[in-house]
Amino acid sequence: MAPPPLPTAENTAHLNADQKRLLQLNQWQINGRMALNRDDDGMIATMIWQQHERSYTIDLFTPNGGESMRIEGNPERVILTNNDSETFTAATAEQLLLQHFGVEVPISAIVYWVRGIPAPGDGEQTLNSHGEMIALKQSGWQVTLPSYQESGTPSVSQRLPKQLFMEGDEGKVRIVIHRWSDLAFAPSR
Repeated sequence: MAPPPLPTAENTAHLNADQKRLLQLNQWQINGRMALNRDDDGMIATMIWQQHERSYTIDLFTPNGGESMRIEGNPERVILTNNDSETFTAATAEQLLLQHFGVEVPISAIVYWVRGIPAPGDGEQTLNSHGEMIALKQSGWQVTLPSYQESGTPSVSQRLPKQLFMEGDEGKVRIVIHRWSDLAFAPSR
């Protein structure tokens, strides 16, 4: 799966005003859990995701002090470091996770989905009465966002997803977000 294109006026015209504002959310930290299931294999991990513009760090820790890994990415490359301090590099997170875990998790699309917006490009979304995305079909994945939470601080407050359930040919990914913090929006253009 190729990363989605960058947002443009043409490929984001279908978004409502709140979703366009969420495109400007370019910095955050998420604390939560992630589960990945494929066939009879799976992984559950505590997750800390830090995003700053187009660069990110995702730390994953399995229960009981098991394995840990760090995924650091930017538009040029992605590096995975495991708990043995071995590093692996690829052009995209999708390639890296496919090489090492046999599953292509759409991180470059999840960076949009986790904010409650479709990735740029084709996709069919369903909104609730508040204008929040609650379901999406995009890039071969079915995404469900069953709940939202008020996040941030009184000066930078935003309703953001609390749960994401994603299912595609590659498997299932579930993200439960306990806390959003360090929210920052890019200046309006």
